[in-house]
Amino acid sequence: KSKGVRYSVAELLQVKLVVTQNWPLSDVQSEPFAQLVHHLTKGFHKPISVDRLRQLIHGVDLVVKAHLRKSLENQTVCLTTDSWTDISNQNFYCMTAHWIDDNRE
Repeated sequence: KSKGVRYSVAELLQVKLVVTQNWPLSDVQSEPFAQLVHHLTKGFHKPISVDRLRQLIHGVDLVVKAHLRKSLENQTVCLTTDSWTDISNQNFYCMTAHWIDDNRE
């Protein structure tokens, strides 16, 4: 958890869906999603707002960045990049980092 940002379990699970599963914010806030979760939990009533979701994602982002910085301290990192344009002329850019830690993993 990030300092200054408080999470409920429902909020944290919604953030997890957006961050780890690439769900659009609109899906997590939709009425069908709220109905499904309410049915499964019998306690969830309303999805969190976009502003709150963004605030929580930012808090998670800060924690992950701090952990990554600490993990990569004194490590050699190799970066590879790629960019492409799809058929609808939308540009994409990808960056991948590789490193071997002290445990040779």
